[in-house]
Parts: sequence; C-alpha cells; structure tokens
Amino acid sequence: MPIYIAMLELMIEEPDMSYDEVRVLVDAVDEYDRETLLSYVNSLTSEKAIVAHRINEERMDELNKMERQVAAGL
Repeated sequence: MPIYIAMLELMIEEPDMSYDEVRVLVDAVDEYDRETLLSYVNSLTSEKAIVAHRINEERMDELNKMERQVAAGL
C-alpha cells in the first residue's frame, strides 16, 4: 500500500498533498472509493509503462538501423 500512496501523492495535482495527507485521504474514504483510487493508479501506471516500452522499441530500432548502416559501410 505505501507504493500506491506514494504514486497517488505524485499523481494528485490539486490540491498539492504530502504523503501523509494522501494516506489520511485513503484511510478516510470508503472501500469503493479506495478501490477506485487504486485502480486509477494501476491504469495510469500501465499506460505509462506501455508508452515507455514503445519508445524503447523505437530507440532500439533506430540503434539497430544505425548499426546495420555502419556494418554495411565497413
């Protein structure tokens, strides 16, 4: 749970909340709202991971292309 609270601390933009304030918020809401907040964290984290993976694949493709060009030039 601490990792979810830390991620929520970074994700919540308004109002700007500290880790302890986010923990109080998570503790104060009912189970339904808590699960909703945690699902947002999971969704956003998954989306960011997918985007990061795609960018990494593009960079690797670029590097492989450059490597083939250098090898062809030798």
